[in-house]
Amino acid sequence: MKIKFCPFCGSHAASDRCYACGADLAAVSAACPDIKVSDDMSTVLEFGRYPYTADGAEAAIRWIVLEKTGNAALLLAENVIDCRRFKDGASGARWSECALREWLNGEFLITAFMEDERDSIVLKVHTDGGNEHCGINGGEEVADSVFLLSIAEMEKYFGVPFTSRATATEYAAEQGVWRMDNGCVCWWLRSPGEEDGSVANVNENGLVNVSGDSSLNSIIGVRPALWVLAEAVGLDEE
Repeated sequence: MKIKFCPFCGSHAASDRCYACGADLAAVSAACPDIKVSDDMSTVLEFGRYPYTADGAEAAIRWIVLEKTGNAALLLAENVIDCRRFKDGASGARWSECALREWLNGEFLITAFMEDERDSIVLKVHTDGGNEHCGINGGEEVADSVFLLSIAEMEKYFGVPFTSRATATEYAAEQGVWRMDNGCVCWWLRSPGEEDGSVANVNENGLVNVSGDSSLNSIIGVRPALWVLAEAVGLDEE
């Protein structure tokens, strides 16, 4: 499905009018050519299943395609799909040792994807990306099947203001994610924040909070990312 991003509220608009705020995107493009109505990341697809409703009923996970390189594609969940702390009492606050990474690459990976889907996920070797805004170098190199975006990746893929705003599923809201009146929520990144024990995130306005919040924060959402073989999600024909 082809979509656009509204430059005013950051929502996905499947036509020339934003379904969330009602902005006439066709008129905006014609009258204000300097305001970008983005067609980037315009492919949304389904891969895996996860609880979506408040009572835990499952539905297909919808993903935005951030990049297609060779035979693989980088996907980011369209919505925040759960609410979990970055660390627990025993784990560390850096990505390589945190509880959220362990959950994403363990319980979530096993329950959200069938065996053939897991076989099509490409293992990604990377660090947490550090935080150059706060003078923090990247952490330990790790290999992930599922991960969170870094600050650097946010800056690479989300150049248009507000397009990184995200809404939460009803299930994520039931798990405790804090929502604004328009449904937008904060979501974790994997990069460290300014202070020890803090982690960067994207706030409800779609802006990167490089200073971060406590890794024990219990109202920030989870928006997973992964690399997958393009043919497994129907992108090899493009």
